[in-house]
Amino acid sequence: MKPIKIAVVTSMNGANSVAEAMSEIRREYGDVIYLKLYYVDDIRKGIEDVSSLIDADVVWLDIRNDVPAVKLIKEVLSSSANVVIGYSMGNIFGIGPVWLEREQSPTQQRIIGWMRGRMEEMAGRNDKNFDMSKMRGMMKMAGVAGKLPSRFFKEVSRRTTAMEYWQYGGKENTKNLLLYLAKEYGGQKITPKPPQEYPEPGIYHPLTKETFSTLKDYLKRYEREKEETVGMLLVGGSNLEDSAVGASEIMKRLEGEVNFIPIYSQDFKYPEAIQDFFFLDGKPIVDMVVSFLLFRMNGGPMGGDPKLTLDTLQSLDVPVLNASPMYLGEIQNWRESERGLSPIEVITHTTLPELDGCIEPILPCGYEESGFDQNIGTEVKAMAPIPDRLDRIAGRMEGWLRLKRKENAEKKVAIILYNYPPDESGVGAAGYLNTMESIKKLLKALKEEGYTTDELSGGLDELFTSQGILNSGTWLSKGVTAKNSVSVGNDDYLKWFKALPEHAREEVVGRWNDPPGDVLTYEERFIIPGIRLGNIFIGLQPSHGGDYKDIKDSLKKYHDKTIPPHHQYLAFYKWIQEEFKADAIIHLGTHGTLEFTKGKETGMSEECFPDILIGDIPHLYVYMVSNPSEATIAKRRSYATIINHLSPSFTDSGLYDELAEIEDLIHEYNEAKSQDPNRAKIVRDQILEKAKEANIEEEEIDDIYDELFDIKRSIIPKGLHTFGETYDCDSFIDFITFVLRYDRGEIKSLHRLLASSKGIDYDEMMREPGKIAGDKSYAELAGEIEEIAKEIVSIALNGGVKEAIDHLKVPKMHKSRSIDDLKKTLTFGLEVASNLKRSDEMGSLLRGLSGKYITPNIGGDPLRSPDVLPTGSNTYQFDPRLVPSDAAYIRGAKIAEDTLNHYKNLHNVYPQSTGVVLWGFETMNTKGETVGQILRYIGVKPVRKNPWDVRLKLIPLKELGRPRIDVVVNICGIFRDTFPNVVKLLDDAFNLVSSQDESLEENLVRRHTQEIFDQIKGEVDGVELAQKLSNARIFGPSPTEYGTSLRNLINSRSWDSEGDLARAYISDMQYIYTADLHGYKSGETFEGMLSRVELTSQIRDNHDYEVTDLDHYYEFSGGLSKAVESVSGIKPEMFITDTTKEIVKTEGIDKAIQRGVRTRLLNPKWVEGMLDDGYNGAQHIQERVENILGLAATTNEVDNWIWGEIEDRYILDEEVRKKLEEVNPWALNNMMETLFEANERGYWEASEEELEKLREICLEVEGWIEDRS
Repeated sequence: MKPIKIAVVTSMNGANSVAEAMSEIRREYGDVIYLKLYYVDDIRKGIEDVSSLIDADVVWLDIRNDVPAVKLIKEVLSSSANVVIGYSMGNIFGIGPVWLEREQSPTQQRIIGWMRGRMEEMAGRNDKNFDMSKMRGMMKMAGVAGKLPSRFFKEVSRRTTAMEYWQYGGKENTKNLLLYLAKEYGGQKITPKPPQEYPEPGIYHPLTKETFSTLKDYLKRYEREKEETVGMLLVGGSNLEDSAVGASEIMKRLEGEVNFIPIYSQDFKYPEAIQDFFFLDGKPIVDMVVSFLLFRMNGGPMGGDPKLTLDTLQSLDVPVLNASPMYLGEIQNWRESERGLSPIEVITHTTLPELDGCIEPILPCGYEESGFDQNIGTEVKAMAPIPDRLDRIAGRMEGWLRLKRKENAEKKVAIILYNYPPDESGVGAAGYLNTMESIKKLLKALKEEGYTTDELSGGLDELFTSQGILNSGTWLSKGVTAKNSVSVGNDDYLKWFKALPEHAREEVVGRWNDPPGDVLTYEERFIIPGIRLGNIFIGLQPSHGGDYKDIKDSLKKYHDKTIPPHHQYLAFYKWIQEEFKADAIIHLGTHGTLEFTKGKETGMSEECFPDILIGDIPHLYVYMVSNPSEATIAKRRSYATIINHLSPSFTDSGLYDELAEIEDLIHEYNEAKSQDPNRAKIVRDQILEKAKEANIEEEEIDDIYDELFDIKRSIIPKGLHTFGETYDCDSFIDFITFVLRYDRGEIKSLHRLLASSKGIDYDEMMREPGKIAGDKSYAELAGEIEEIAKEIVSIALNGGVKEAIDHLKVPKMHKSRSIDDLKKTLTFGLEVASNLKRSDEMGSLLRGLSGKYITPNIGGDPLRSPDVLPTGSNTYQFDPRLVPSDAAYIRGAKIAEDTLNHYKNLHNVYPQSTGVVLWGFETMNTKGETVGQILRYIGVKPVRKNPWDVRLKLIPLKELGRPRIDVVVNICGIFRDTFPNVVKLLDDAFNLVSSQDESLEENLVRRHTQEIFDQIKGEVDGVELAQKLSNARIFGPSPTEYGTSLRNLINSRSWDSEGDLARAYISDMQYIYTADLHGYKSGETFEGMLSRVELTSQIRDNHDYEVTDLDHYYEFSGGLSKAVESVSGIKPEMFITDTTKEIVKTEGIDKAIQRGVRTRLLNPKWVEGMLDDGYNGAQHIQERVENILGLAATTNEVDNWIWGEIEDRYILDEEVRKKLEEVNPWALNNMMETLFEANERGYWEASEEELEKLREICLEVEGWIEDRS
């Protein structure tokens, strides 16, 4: 009988078992099987000729992630007569299993339909419903049904039995699978053994390969002889042996130090397995868990109920380290890649485990070629250890275990602050955090917990600035800094430096020359700026890229990821590791530079500087809850466990000065219109005159009132947050009231319900605040409703929902429906309040220092997404598979239409192309509003079948009602790293649209693709590349960068003209990102796309930040606009869409800047809040003034009056100035330098009188600083 021909197509999983199985089969049975193994990646790359699959009798498929390969295989097999069987997860990754999609005989079609129905039923749309064991149950049932006299059930049984062999995995099962296929489909007279099952769940010892079904049996065989025990989570089924490779290596490294309990669950029911094996008599018996899993713990790829996982891990209360191997990747490719992990690996190996609270993603092993094997006709790719990564995992395990067992009095903790700008003004700079007060509270808490430390008697800022403990002090000499700081000799440093990987040493020396260099060195010693308080070290993170003598140079290179850390940067962290011997590092505040140092995007190697700098020390990072994007980078690149903190308390902006006077006049005008028309005319003239004096551009009373209403109701932060504190009583009520302003699905806005009870259309009230209803304007009624809402919230918080509703006295005609809606809304408000009260930031930090589990939670704007509460959690990002959410797409579509209509109203035509800024920060917060906006511009809608399966549906032009508008997408590096799947989704959408047979006038994507192709086809290497480049629409920084150099140029004043800024933006953002190209440099393509842009757009999505509060707005929106203007010669329309309010509002960048200035920078309420927070509050004011300069330079939309008002508010107002002089005179001095620069560059046309006053005060402040120094 001739041998059966079997083709095995795999992502690498099981290849080694196939080779070993074939070797045994040939030895025992001879040539009964001819087998050829194909790797998916080789098919994708064209290394393997996929057409040869047609010659096989049976094709066995295990394809986990490669859609292009799936399509190739389907094309080849669609008309063949061979048997195609798949243990394929292709359906999870966006395409149905190959063998289910193929046209078969009528009987097979019935089989296909039955199986597909069952699988889809089990997967469902809701992750919580998925249960892997049900799928295994289906296989069992199919096996029994196969005994019935029916060809239909017989075939079902054969296929499911084959799948069982592969699912259980290992050499024996693989061997018997191949024999089974030979018997069933090749007619061979062979009797294979049935599938060998493992206990479910069970314990598997990687070194001895023994399995145990109970903890009791395991502990009889392996007693707990050591003090500490480590639990291990291995992947059950076909990946068990692969996941055991890393586990066995860890066990060898820590043999004799700890006990191990390695468990698995084939059904991905790890919460149940943990309860069975990591608890004894109801008490945890493990001190740490190391997970070798991919996906989430409960439910695997489709996910299960996350609450069960979190409840289990909270009960266990130990750190869970993520040591997921590269189940889909090769070690060599990873080593050579700047990217590190592939997009699918980022999701499966990093993102999804983070949702369960797993920390420190370090790769223990991956696939590696071990030579050609004739039994499979190709190279064997087997799971192999990565020794240096395993050393790092083992070292960090020891670090966490040491932290858990050590007495607090013996623990050494390094607390790292940021010094940006790296001068006297920037000690402890952090986003919305009063670090000086936070340090005081932290030291007090540590002392109370028994740590060996002293509390500070005075202010930390004064201690550091007066003694010159800085990175680049301006007012004190380096000698003073050296005298008052810790220092390290060059000889000691050389010992540490020589121990670094060779490539890392070469990079440092290549950029910074031989040590010690001249960055913060003194007399051949490295200065380590910081102080020791017993066992606590408080230090300033080194400036990332500059010479001590040149602060401008330091600022320019501060965030430059292409530059390796200098010697003093390395010396700082090596001193903490080797000499201070810290048991833990706390980085305090958002954010520093360690996590942005040179290295891979994800999946660090030993040559990546974040890995080198953090070493084996447990890393806790205090971070803003509203910034999950950059927190995610810290988690993945510097192994940080995030302890998130609240945003500052919020209040409404209110009105002040002339703005308050204008509002009073408008109220008088409205009253006079009906009572005294002559008086009304006089008041109207007064309003217009006052509005002109207040630089309000609107010329109609209603428009002026709209502007005032918008300012007055704006929510603004009130100062800074102190770590470990919560809101005071009034702020607490304000916060819940603000939360209840918004509709949230079935939960109606409290304000809407109150308006409805008065017979008022809430949406109309928001859109037309000047409209008169009865004897009052909508704006006045909105103010009254706001006060009633606060009162109701206060009553509900103190007395409950019933008391609040009783107090409200809802009119009878509204009673039934309104009462139910009010109950839902107020109950939701109380739930939010309860979560807010449960915030325990300091407690979580102390738990982290004791080696405990930090509960994970999503990050985001707490007003917009109160599910981020309580704080003190380990922040994770929104699940990238769900971007855009249905709601985000709908809102994004509206934003797209609003921006286009704004443009059309101005120009009477639609724009040809739009430039859109797409941030990870915004995407995580809105769940993809900008993504929805982009898709709507080009007329595409996403259709999500399940989290892994998102299809793109083209909206017909007739339904769209306008042309498909082209889009140039500008992403930041964080979006690139955290949403690689969305990059592909958007790229697929652009390719779909450009391939449509539609007129060039109606499909501008297609038109521009053809134009760019014709422009570049003769200048690039081949037609295929030209096609890819002309289809590309997503541009961003190079793979080694996260942003542009614009901020550094502005901060360091290292630019001569606006053309310099435009050229810098183009140079930094000319890298293409598509499904196939990752950071491909193509300035010509980028400029070609920019030349067609007529409108730029960005979303403002976070209550913490107006466009004036964050330098990234001028960096990206401003930089994009300036680049377009530079290339095309025409300034594009610039729109900002604010989605933080009840009504989404699109407006020009000039209006957005004015609102930010009026509600915050010039607002006495905001100023007072910042000044109350002293030194750090002054830093925040300084930053905003510098941002205004950045906006002026990149948008040319900062009005002259703004600069004059800044001078009036902060420099000429003696009370404010004296306060600034008292708390942070260096920040005040920097603000004045910014004003001088604005004047010199022509953005502020200051009078000579204004400049003279500024000069006088500047001299006074400098004298004040010198006296303090």
